[in-house]
Amino acid sequence: MNIFHWKHRKDEELNAEIQTHLNEAIRERMERGESAEEARRNAQREFGNVGLVKEARQEMWGKASLMSVAMLIFVITCSSSRPLIRPLPGRGLR
Repeated sequence: MNIFHWKHRKDEELNAEIQTHLNEAIRERMERGESAEEARRNAQREFGNVGLVKEARQEMWGKASLMSVAMLIFVITCSSSRPLIRPLPGRGLR
């Protein structure tokens, strides 16, 4: 799977998650007596700026991915060239 497919899938998942949250908030508001339009408007206002939410979430995913890559590079670098603990010359590990 390439990075573009992964990003597209994550964007779709985020859109679905946001829409599910909004639908649930609208349903709850309608159960409390608000009209459909009023419930939709109030749920969107309560949720906030969808674009900012998406941007913040994508930034978190990006940082998590960057940290994963950095950790992988560290582990490969440390383990590939030589062991972290070497015995002293003339002595074995005890």
